[in-house]
Amino acid sequence: MLKNKQIVLSCDATLQVLTDIEFMLISLKNIARHYYDNVKNIEDIDPLAYALETTKFIDESCIVYKLAEMRAIISEPFDNELDGDEMEAVEQTMESIRFWEKPGD
Repeated sequence: MLKNKQIVLSCDATLQVLTDIEFMLISLKNIARHYYDNVKNIEDIDPLAYALETTKFIDESCIVYKLAEMRAIISEPFDNELDGDEMEAVEQTMESIRFWEKPGD
């Protein structure tokens, strides 16, 4: 079924997705290094400052928007290249994702 199916992205689309992934990955790694790598004593780690800086980066860099764009780029070939049964398999996979929920719900 989908196991051997190939989905093709244009070079431009692939480069856009890879550029965004690289930006997010390296930036998040740099934030973590700033808050954790130069600490001599574990008591000096400030997890709240790290969390705030990470959240600030996500918000100010429009990471959720960038991820939505990446999803659209990657999803577009599925809409154009798969038949009904194959799309159903994709939809079932997406429906099985367990999303974050507020603790206690």
